[in-house]
This record gives sequence, structure tokens and C-alpha cells, in this order.
Amino acid sequence: MSLATNVTDLATRVATEAKSLRTLINGNNPDLATLTTTAKANLVAAINEVAAAVAGASGIDDGTISTSTSWSSQKTRDEIDSAVAGIDFPDVIDDTTPSTSTAYSSTKTDAQIAAAVGAIDVTDVINDAAPSTTSVYSSTKTDAQISAAVAAIIDTAPGALDTLNELAAALGDDPNFAATINAALGNRVRVDAAQSFTAPQQAQGRANIGAASDAALTALTANVGDTNTNFVTTFEAGLT
Repeated sequence: MSLATNVTDLATRVATEAKSLRTLINGNNPDLATLTTTAKANLVAAINEVAAAVAGASGIDDGTISTSTSWSSQKTRDEIDSAVAGIDFPDVIDDTTPSTSTAYSSTKTDAQIAAAVGAIDVTDVINDAAPSTTSVYSSTKTDAQISAAVAAIIDTAPGALDTLNELAAALGDDPNFAATINAALGNRVRVDAAQSFTAPQQAQGRANIGAASDAALTALTANVGDTNTNFVTTFEAGLT
């Protein structure tokens, strides 16, 4: 069967299912006349009508506290503002003694931090003798460690690639190695940008990936069928 035949069958099946759903919703009527809402010609308008009715229903009571009613957003905000306004922050500030129920002022906090930092003697934590989680290396020791690590990396290079000359030879002694590679990559099919190929290049590319020949494409076109088929007509016919 052609593609047109298959798509026609699909459209008929979709239309049949749509008809079943419409029958469930409103008895397959052409409109929403069976709705009990004032709005009957627009389902969204009908839903909005219901939503408005729900929003206007009783349930908000700003006068009392109850488990069966709620406050309006304005009442809730007023209560929060009132509660926050009643907090006197200076009442909880005490710079004299530490406490779990009071807090230091920013001035006292800065002074405490400054005193703690000033009491630190950096030289007490420097230890070049051995690694430790409670001490640090000096800059001299750190530089020596880094130099040793770099030397170790160089020493691990293969014997055939541990000199600049050997690396150059591995790149084909090509001073324009990057341009050469880019030119080679330019002859490969890209997936992130448009390209232009000559006819021989296109033919070679199709041969390399086993793409369909012109004859195969012609046969495929025949199987697709009439691309001008009006599937909307098919769909609407299935709704009757």
C-alpha cells in the first residue's frame, strides 16, 4: 500500500476515536448546549464561570479563627505585619555574655572576629617535615613539591615522545598541522552547519554510506503516493 493509503487509514481511525470521545462528553452534539452554565458556546468560558463561582463561595472569614474557614490574603498580610512590628530587636542583643537566647551586635561580632584572627600565629601551623591534616607546607616546600611533580610527569612520557623533536616528527613536521587537520575535517560531513560539496564528492559520499540510488528514490516516491491528498476531508468524514 502507498503512504497515502496508510495515512488515510490512520486519519479514519483518529476520527472514529474523536467521535467516541465527543459522544462521551456531550452526546456527539455539535456544541455544548447540554452544559448547565450560562456560557455554552465556549468550554473555557464555562470553566471560568465555574471557577468564579467557586472563588465567590463562602469560606473566607476574617473575623474569627476557625479550622473550617480561612483568612483572606489581606488579613493574613495584616497579621504578619502586626507580628513583625511587635518584635523589638534590641531586646535580643546582649554584648556582655554569650547566650543561646540573645545575639551579639554587629560591632561586638566584628570585635570578636578581629580578636580571634589576631591571635592566630601562622608560623605555628607550618610544618615541612611530613604531610598532616593540621599543618601546611611553607612556600619553599610547596614550590619543591610542584617542581618534583612536574618532573615526574615529564619522566613518564614514552621514550619516543619525550623530546620536542620527537613530538614534531609525530606531527609530521608540519608547521601548519592545525590547518592541515582543519582542511581534512572540512571534507567530512558535518551535523552542525551547512556544507557545499562537488557532484563527485556527493556521489562518493553516498557510495561510502550506502545511500539510496536515484532509482530507489523514484520507487520510494511512488510508494508515498499522492502528496496532495486532503487528509482533513478524510478526518471529517470519519466524524460523521
